[in-house]
Amino acid sequence: AGNVGGGALVCKIGLKKGIILSGVLIILSLVCLSLSTGIKFLAYVFAALLGLACVLSVLIPSQAVIATFGLKDFAGIYGYVYAFYLVGCAISTPLIAFLAEKAGYNIAWLVVGIIVAAIILMYMRCLAYGKKFHELYPD
Repeated sequence: AGNVGGGALVCKIGLKKGIILSGVLIILSLVCLSLSTGIKFLAYVFAALLGLACVLSVLIPSQAVIATFGLKDFAGIYGYVYAFYLVGCAISTPLIAFLAEKAGYNIAWLVVGIIVAAIILMYMRCLAYGKKFHELYPD
């Protein structure tokens, strides 16, 4: 539901607002997860919010590549972007698990929230850079 509904929502509200909304949903889901030890219902809220926000990792990267670089050489550029995404997934999972084990889950979720905020800022920079890039090098 997150990808289909999120994709439709991004088309309706625009890429920039979609990125911000997805980031906010992920951060809210992490807050719910942190509080779910005391309030069990928040674990379900966490799952729902994260499911809705999954568009950030599935649909938005390809759209951000198009907005930044255009359609010329899209497949090659997106291939590199996706390869680095997969490396990030492979590295971050054990690191976050290690952090959770050593410092506790709440610290781990805080670090994940900071990483999500950094990703949102990088997306915003890509979109801003894309406009300048297209002016200098039109397709």
